[in-house]
Amino acid sequence: MQYFNCLLCAFINSFDAKRPGVVLARTHSDAEPVSFQVLCDPEVLPPVVCVPALPAPGLATDRQTYLYSKIRPFCSDEAEDITCPAPQSTTENSTQKRMMV
Repeated sequence: MQYFNCLLCAFINSFDAKRPGVVLARTHSDAEPVSFQVLCDPEVLPPVVCVPALPAPGLATDRQTYLYSKIRPFCSDEAEDITCPAPQSTTENSTQKRMMV
């Protein structure tokens, strides 16, 4: 099913959730905005499909080490564990060393 009308050669400036399917557009930068209905049938809205969120990859170990060793001294006591926590490899190594003792 086709939900949208074709809108060629226009720069979309704004749209409003109170008026679904209606956009304000200009044909060039000096033109007055004109209201366009882009839905074929304003009563039938297209389905909303959400894209799944991707997990953040985190910082590389060398970057974590840099932040911990060079930037952490300048952070407040409340923020240092949030802003510049110990690098993961350092934490893993220290845990292994404690287990050996």
